[in-house]
Amino acid sequence: SIPPNTIATFVDVNTMTLSVPYPGATAIISVEFIRATATSAFVVSIQPDIFTENPLTIDPYISVSGVDETLSIVQPVLPTQTLFTLSHDANINTLFIKNVSAGIGILVDSNQPTQLTPNANVNSCTFENCDICIKGTSSTSRGEMLVSDCTFRGIYSKGIFIDGRTLTTVNTIRGNYRDTYFEVSANNTNCLYIEGPNSEVIIQGMTIDGNGFTGCNGIYITDGSYLGLDSTQIDDINGNGLYIPNIGLGPALTVSGISFRDIVGNDINILHPGTTGVVSAIAQ
Repeated sequence: SIPPNTIATFVDVNTMTLSVPYPGATAIISVEFIRATATSAFVVSIQPDIFTENPLTIDPYISVSGVDETLSIVQPVLPTQTLFTLSHDANINTLFIKNVSAGIGILVDSNQPTQLTPNANVNSCTFENCDICIKGTSSTSRGEMLVSDCTFRGIYSKGIFIDGRTLTTVNTIRGNYRDTYFEVSANNTNCLYIEGPNSEVIIQGMTIDGNGFTGCNGIYITDGSYLGLDSTQIDDINGNGLYIPNIGLGPALTVSGISFRDIVGNDINILHPGTTGVVSAIAQ
């Protein structure tokens, strides 16, 4: 199951290292042969190199971890592809994901057996030149994901997209974000895009730099979603720092500790009359 130009080394019974024999070789991250369980999780360690991949589905209880966030680089064969699809309890750590310029870097898809614990984790990753860096969605079961210590650069459409539109029950797609940084490089970008009615987002430590590009929203939330926000800074947006359009149901907010600087447009633009909650501790 190991493809050409790839060296696979078992570090121990539950850890494999994949690397290539010389710089610049094209290697495939092969995880399809791994069958991990809750009591025997598996780690695939990606060495420093550039890996050009077809779409990859990471099965339950498997973590794909780069050795270095700046040197363990993964990009798609075609820019329209979804590069990684994470099953429940699958994780991506310390990777540089780039050039998904018309597709999705990581899709957290909860339409499969899941648990009440976080469904998937994305930690210490850098995203560059992606249309949608991370998307979380669900239609049949509750899903959760945790994104922490990630950097998003060169976003074309949405940095993180939480899509709660397709749920058929009262289950919720939940996103928790800690210490994330967005750097906008195109007009009409939404850094964090939350679409309901069954989306719930908790933020602890987020920085958004709009770089003056026009028509941008730092945070876009609509249609019955919930946003809990603390320790967030939004700078240099030409549009809206926090935007709530009059679409669908009114969202609920708990916002404490948000600061704005050099905003051309609106720090907070709430157009939906049904918006509820508390917004406090705003600095400008």
